[in-house]
Amino acid sequence: MIIYLREKGLAQILIGAVTVAFVIGSIFLYGSSDLASNTSPDEVALTVGETKVLQSELDRAMSNQAAGKQDQEETKKRIIEQYVLRELVKKAMPVQQSEIEQYIASKPDQLSAYRLYQKSGMSNEFEKDIQVQLSYQGIEQLLHHLPIVTDLEIEETYHRENTKAKLKFIRFRHYEYNSLAKVTDEEAKSHFELNKEKYKKSDQINLKYVQIRPEDFVADEQIKAYYENTKDQYSEVTEVTARHILKKVVEGSSLDEKSKIRQQAAELLEMVKTEVEAGKSFAELAQVHSEGPSASNGGSLGSFGRGKMVKPFETACFDELDIGEISGLVETSFGFHIIKLEDKKVNMQTFDEVKQEIKTLLIKTDASHVSQKLADNLLMDVELDDYETAMGQEAYSSRNLTIQETGLFEQDTSSIPNIGSRYTYGDLIEKAFDMEVNINEMIEVKRSNGEVESYFVALVLEKKAAAIPEFEDVKAEVKNDLQEERAKELAMEDANKLFKLLRAGQSLEDLVLSYSKPENASIKEKKVEESGLFSLSINSIYVSNMGSCQDAMFKAFQMDMNEVAGPFEGDVAHYLIQLVEKDEADMEKLKTDPKVRREIMKKLIQAKKNEVFTNWYNSTRKQITVTDHRS
Repeated sequence: MIIYLREKGLAQILIGAVTVAFVIGSIFLYGSSDLASNTSPDEVALTVGETKVLQSELDRAMSNQAAGKQDQEETKKRIIEQYVLRELVKKAMPVQQSEIEQYIASKPDQLSAYRLYQKSGMSNEFEKDIQVQLSYQGIEQLLHHLPIVTDLEIEETYHRENTKAKLKFIRFRHYEYNSLAKVTDEEAKSHFELNKEKYKKSDQINLKYVQIRPEDFVADEQIKAYYENTKDQYSEVTEVTARHILKKVVEGSSLDEKSKIRQQAAELLEMVKTEVEAGKSFAELAQVHSEGPSASNGGSLGSFGRGKMVKPFETACFDELDIGEISGLVETSFGFHIIKLEDKKVNMQTFDEVKQEIKTLLIKTDASHVSQKLADNLLMDVELDDYETAMGQEAYSSRNLTIQETGLFEQDTSSIPNIGSRYTYGDLIEKAFDMEVNINEMIEVKRSNGEVESYFVALVLEKKAAAIPEFEDVKAEVKNDLQEERAKELAMEDANKLFKLLRAGQSLEDLVLSYSKPENASIKEKKVEESGLFSLSINSIYVSNMGSCQDAMFKAFQMDMNEVAGPFEGDVAHYLIQLVEKDEADMEKLKTDPKVRREIMKKLIQAKKNEVFTNWYNSTRKQITVTDHRS
């Protein structure tokens, strides 16, 4: 199947891609496809231009990029676009073999890595990655010389970003008018007939399933027992008390001098241990033999926490010595230490503090295997019998497992009915839509960190092809849409009605006193609210403390002081606004502070680079064919 990817969000996909740091990072994030094919002998998932992408490589890329709450399909598209970008750059900026060799030879770290690859017989793969890296650098160098930023552009950008406005406003929330926006079945039917395409359903399936979650296989009693048996793992030394004897090494000492001092310290160590065993006090020995400032105090360093001593000394005290024990020689930048640990303060983490950590560990080490085996067994049993008969067995009924159905749902759904969000269960959606009707399968669903979230033993009960549904099937959805539209219209009418009562010189505080809510409306009393200071943004339509309303934002910077205007439609409300404060940008600062000017110029240059790069990408994207072998 050939994929033609939509360009929606392309600017977001490519943003920052023009910088070498981003693109080089993406190369080594995924690794070369050739290298992956040597280490992961699985099937090819995608062919992007001349590059074959293995399923294991695609899975790894998905896992690495799944940090935020992003839709899995969008993540896949972004990853594919990054592979496409890599192919385009290789074509646009060819690199000669001699350039690759020269680059490797000039970088000691690259040369070391190259030799490791040579030993593994994979030097060719390493060179291919370097080729792509150099191609990206070539593109970056070209872009560096292209953008030209004028003084006028710098001044306009600075003025826009540093001029601030503050509004007072009266808010007309759309949802407050829902009770007035009555919709009859006849009106909904008429709306549906005029907007059928809007309600067209894509392919749908109904899934019958049993969900087996590893976390359900870890009981509180198991967690508690593990904690009691491994308490030592959950204790931390927070403070120690120690004495020491120091054989000092003067800064700048030669190796021979240092070696002699080490030998003296070793002899002193043997003597100290012998004397202490014979009953002599370590403190007395420190007074006589230590060359450190604490000698007069018997070598006492008092009590101290982590981070107070040099690392080798800290490690010995906190991690190696028991109370009363004398160390071997501990070398630091000061010289050679003989340490006696006199006391330790230990903080024991409570059960509640580590309960989730232990549960996660038990899921990974035990419950995942048990639940997978149970899922495998259940799959065999439902093949032999039906779900109801199989689930009657003690092995399953004792686990409180249940047979469920999703009902019909679409592949692009944001949430699977009765199961959960697409973010968590995207793998289930993808695999379920590839299943045949009445064929049982066991599906493993993993979290973004690679750990198993659930096993599903499932079959598709029904597949429904894309079609415009019957009105009755979507009546509730249609009525809700129409109600929202009407509520929005009523909010605008109410705002307009109040605005028409405005008299010359009145403020919003004066105007709001004239408000009377519509009859039978469950609307809160109107009040005047105030935004925070905000600038005119080209990236956001959000007004501080008010909400998203692009028209109000733009109007604010065109109004006279105390002028009242509106109504303006926002995402969730209509607004009447009044400009109450405007702070003009300090243009003198732009003239006198070179740093400010440089920052604006840097931002504008990067924006122009992005624009040039995106335009180039859009015009050449069709040169790269992406084939999906997973279908």
